[in-house]
Amino acid sequence: MNDSKIGHRQRLRDKFTEDPSALNETELLELMLTYAIPRRDVKPLATELIVNYGSLSSLLAADTSDLCKNKGVNEYTAACLKLVAWVGNIYSDGQKTVLSPIKDAAKEFQPADNAEQAAKPVITPTLETSGPLVAEEGTLFEAEPGIKPPAGKSKQSTVNMFSKSLLRETIDILPHIPYTKSMEDVRAFLLSNLHYSSEQTRMRFMSYIIRRLFPYGQVDTPIFLFSQKYAGRQELRDVCFYRFCKAEPLMQDIIQNLFIPEYRNGSVTRNAIRAFLQKRYPMKKSYGDCAQAIVETLVASGIARADRTKITCVYRDILLPSLAFILHSEFPAGMYNLNEVEGCTAFKCLFWRQNQVKESLYTLRNMNLIPKISEIDNISQITISLNLDQVAERLEGGNPL
Repeated sequence: MNDSKIGHRQRLRDKFTEDPSALNETELLELMLTYAIPRRDVKPLATELIVNYGSLSSLLAADTSDLCKNKGVNEYTAACLKLVAWVGNIYSDGQKTVLSPIKDAAKEFQPADNAEQAAKPVITPTLETSGPLVAEEGTLFEAEPGIKPPAGKSKQSTVNMFSKSLLRETIDILPHIPYTKSMEDVRAFLLSNLHYSSEQTRMRFMSYIIRRLFPYGQVDTPIFLFSQKYAGRQELRDVCFYRFCKAEPLMQDIIQNLFIPEYRNGSVTRNAIRAFLQKRYPMKKSYGDCAQAIVETLVASGIARADRTKITCVYRDILLPSLAFILHSEFPAGMYNLNEVEGCTAFKCLFWRQNQVKESLYTLRNMNLIPKISEIDNISQITISLNLDQVAERLEGGNPL
């Protein structure tokens, strides 16, 4: 490697040491690759990988075998990238604010003024997030006061832009994926059945679909049972949109902060979406692609109608199978304040009529999907006892919903 390339690597390291947030995603990936590939210009590879996977977070979430399918990435390089992802997931701050693993690593280079300061946790926003911090670790919808986060879910999320929707494709292909507990089986099916001529495009879109179908990185069979039961129906669109929001919290963010406040005006313009994104991500440039992906997602979910200039969302009646599946996804077994469950952010982002939530919960109780709702001395509580597998089996087994 010539001296100019060595100097470039040193400049990247110096830039990171001084201010990690000054590096964009491609530069961060390039810096990681310099440690895995010591004697080669890795900037072209970093650029190609970001293009292929859409974002650094998607790349780090990919399986080792998937990473090794990219030219220039061997098992050693893939292991280095997965190490970064694993350390970031496992050694994150356990409080209500998620620490960015890359920014957190930079603390080594910042001497504390005294021992007491060094002992205090450094709270920083996640990369590419200029809006509110992520709430509970592993909870992509902001946690409601007093409500327990879903158990066993530890994936972090950052509010990043995305340039492809693929929700319509996800909804269409999901009922055809063979029932399996293997992520490799799902990958193989998508690669063989996505209708794109380019293998590279199929690989990239497969990665998007898997991350949004399984936002916690593991195949869960309830989604297969549900999709086969409600193929072609709004219930499946509701659940797929819900999971899309789990993987892409920007969707939830823009509904809460743009669409719901503007609801009385009847619609939101495409220009307003682009302006929202530009304000939120001043260093980014792909506002148009992201705005288009947001519109396509809302239309594919059945929540919105769109024309050339505006998007119109309409509050909708609650579909009980959708409510049952999403309720048990958001709330693990336990007892919750009924008012807090009624106000669940996930329900609001689906544009369900809020005055129907309580009545619908009582209907689920009458159908033995919720064991108990009690109202004593002005205190209303709801008890959740089933897990998502049990709910999906009851729905698939012919529960008359």
